[in-house]
Amino acid sequence: MYEGLSVLTLILCGYLFYFLTIGISNTCTAADVKTANKKLALKYHPDKAREPKCRADAELLFKLVAQANSILSDPALRRKHDHQCFAAMARETRERYAASRHGMGHRMGRSTSFNF
Repeated sequence: MYEGLSVLTLILCGYLFYFLTIGISNTCTAADVKTANKKLALKYHPDKAREPKCRADAELLFKLVAQANSILSDPALRRKHDHQCFAAMARETRERYAASRHGMGHRMGRSTSFNF
Protein backbone atom coordinates (compact mmCIF):
# COMPACT_ATOMS: atom_id res chain seq x y z
CA MET A 1 0.00 0.00 0.00
CA TYR A 2 2.81 2.45 0.85
CA GLU A 3 5.46 1.22 -1.56
CA GLY A 4 7.00 3.77 -3.91
CA LEU A 5 6.45 6.72 -1.60
CA SER A 6 9.44 8.54 -0.28
CA VAL A 7 10.16 8.95 3.40
CA LEU A 8 10.54 12.67 2.70
CA THR A 9 6.96 12.84 1.41
CA LEU A 10 5.67 11.25 4.60
CA ILE A 11 7.77 13.49 6.82
CA LEU A 12 6.58 16.57 4.93
CA CYS A 13 3.04 15.40 5.56
CA GLY A 14 3.84 15.42 9.26
CA TYR A 15 3.85 11.69 9.86
CA LEU A 16 6.68 9.37 10.77
CA PHE A 17 6.07 6.11 9.01
CA TYR A 18 7.06 3.51 11.60
CA PHE A 19 7.21 0.59 9.18
CA LEU A 20 9.97 2.36 7.27
CA THR A 21 11.68 3.31 10.52
CA ILE A 22 12.23 -0.30 11.47
CA GLY A 23 12.52 -1.60 7.90
CA ILE A 24 9.57 -3.96 7.65
CA SER A 25 6.50 -4.26 5.45
CA ASN A 26 3.16 -2.84 6.52
CA THR A 27 1.72 -6.36 6.16
CA CYS A 28 4.09 -7.80 8.78
CA THR A 29 2.97 -9.78 11.79
CA ALA A 30 3.46 -8.93 15.46
CA ALA A 31 6.32 -11.45 15.54
CA ASP A 32 8.04 -9.59 12.67
CA VAL A 33 7.73 -6.32 14.58
CA LYS A 34 9.22 -7.90 17.69
CA THR A 35 12.13 -9.42 15.74
CA ALA A 36 12.93 -6.17 13.91
CA ASN A 37 12.72 -4.20 17.16
CA LYS A 38 15.08 -6.55 18.96
CA LYS A 39 17.62 -6.48 16.12
CA LEU A 40 17.59 -2.68 15.79
CA ALA A 41 17.55 -2.07 19.55
CA LEU A 42 20.77 -4.07 19.82
CA LYS A 43 22.28 -2.33 16.81
CA TYR A 44 21.50 1.22 17.96
CA HIS A 45 21.90 0.86 21.71
CA PRO A 46 23.66 4.04 22.96
CA ASP A 47 26.09 2.06 25.12
CA LYS A 48 27.60 0.49 21.98
CA ALA A 49 28.57 3.87 20.50
CA ARG A 50 32.18 4.85 21.16
CA GLU A 51 32.21 8.55 20.22
CA PRO A 52 29.97 11.21 21.82
CA LYS A 53 28.44 12.28 18.47
CA CYS A 54 27.74 8.67 17.54
CA ARG A 55 26.22 8.14 20.98
CA ALA A 56 23.76 11.02 20.45
CA ASP A 57 22.76 9.66 17.02
CA ALA A 58 22.43 6.14 18.41
CA GLU A 59 20.28 7.42 21.27
CA LEU A 60 17.92 9.15 18.83
CA LEU A 61 17.66 6.04 16.65
CA PHE A 62 17.18 3.84 19.70
CA LYS A 63 14.28 6.04 20.84
CA LEU A 64 12.70 5.99 17.35
CA VAL A 65 12.89 2.19 17.25
CA ALA A 66 11.31 1.97 20.71
CA GLN A 67 8.55 4.38 19.68
CA ALA A 68 7.88 2.40 16.49
CA ASN A 69 7.69 -0.80 18.50
CA SER A 70 5.22 0.67 21.00
CA ILE A 71 2.92 1.85 18.18
CA LEU A 72 3.16 -1.22 15.95
CA SER A 73 2.83 -3.73 18.80
CA ASP A 74 -0.55 -2.41 19.91
CA PRO A 75 -3.26 -3.36 17.36
CA ALA A 76 -5.42 -0.28 18.06
CA LEU A 77 -2.50 2.14 17.80
CA ARG A 78 -1.28 0.37 14.67
CA ARG A 79 -4.68 0.78 12.98
CA LYS A 80 -4.69 4.47 13.92
CA HIS A 81 -1.14 4.89 12.57
CA ASP A 82 -2.07 3.18 9.29
CA HIS A 83 -5.16 5.35 8.90
CA GLN A 84 -3.25 8.59 9.55
CA CYS A 85 -0.45 7.70 7.12
CA PHE A 86 -2.91 6.62 4.45
CA ALA A 87 -4.88 9.86 4.84
CA ALA A 88 -1.68 11.93 4.64
CA MET A 89 -0.57 10.14 1.48
CA ALA A 90 -4.00 10.55 -0.12
CA ARG A 91 -3.90 14.27 0.67
CA GLU A 92 -0.38 14.56 -0.77
CA THR A 93 -1.44 12.72 -3.93
CA ARG A 94 -4.45 15.01 -4.40
CA GLU A 95 -2.25 18.09 -3.97
CA ARG A 96 0.30 16.81 -6.48
CA TYR A 97 -2.42 16.04 -8.99
CA ALA A 98 -4.05 19.45 -8.54
CA ALA A 99 -0.70 21.22 -8.84
CA SER A 100 0.21 19.30 -12.01
CA ARG A 101 -3.15 20.15 -13.59
CA HIS A 102 -2.54 23.83 -12.98
CA GLY A 103 1.04 23.66 -14.25
CA MET A 104 2.56 24.53 -10.89
CA GLY A 105 4.49 21.32 -10.26
CA HIS A 106 4.81 19.92 -6.79
CA ARG A 107 4.66 22.46 -3.99
CA MET A 108 6.32 21.83 -0.69
CA GLY A 109 3.90 22.02 2.19
CA ARG A 110 0.15 21.94 2.28
CA SER A 111 -2.09 24.13 0.26
CA THR A 112 -5.45 25.56 1.15
CA SER A 113 -8.34 24.57 -1.07
CA PHE A 114 -11.49 26.59 -1.46
CA ASN A 115 -14.86 25.17 -2.40
CA PHE A 116 -17.30 27.66 -3.90
